[in-house]
Amino acid sequence: MVKKVSKPHEAGPELVRGHNGYTWYEMGFFARWDTPDHCRVLCVDTPEYLHSELEVALEKQTALNFKDPFTMHRHLIDQILVLYDISVWRVRDPVRVIEKSRGGAGKKFDDMHEMARHGIHVTEVLAVSIETVDAMREYQAAIHNYKTLNSVLEYTDRQQAGEYMKFQVQVLKSLKRRSESNDKRLHNEIELAFFSTTFFTFDEDNWKSSVALAAGFAFTVSQIASP
Repeated sequence: MVKKVSKPHEAGPELVRGHNGYTWYEMGFFARWDTPDHCRVLCVDTPEYLHSELEVALEKQTALNFKDPFTMHRHLIDQILVLYDISVWRVRDPVRVIEKSRGGAGKKFDDMHEMARHGIHVTEVLAVSIETVDAMREYQAAIHNYKTLNSVLEYTDRQQAGEYMKFQVQVLKSLKRRSESNDKRLHNEIELAFFSTTFFTFDEDNWKSSVALAAGFAFTVSQIASP
């Protein structure tokens, strides 16, 4: 599952459909491997972008070793990683815009909360994807060590396949860290906008009272915290 927010920073086709500003891609993948050299993967509800880019990637591949049941998964996961990367940066870019234009932030509460909701979804989906691909990696290692494949696949091929999927898991973890950073940065901006609106959007007399109240509160807290 991948969530896409509109207004991309990247070149290429727009992946968001409709007018609500985002699109969920609830994709399904079904693989069948028939020994010794037949592999089929059915991709359901994927964007056209994935189809075309996967085709390009496969055409660049000199030869696929269909003796490996996971030979197609490598390229498929690569393309899903691209979609995740776009999802993360489509949240990051609006966050950066908010950070650079803090004036009147109080008027943007709805937009910031909506973007925060998207960011939380992206982080959640990445967490689940890490568990999924890591489980696939463990299953791949078990299958590759099975005596039938052990005698068919070269040791180097098995090692390279395992290391590459480990790398893909690490990419997912890195994207999740970036997504978590987006969430925290946006949370900071929402808090800043809230406090700015609370204490500094009154008339002159009330503004002075609010500042005095804030200063008194800070003094009280510091006094209590002191030994």
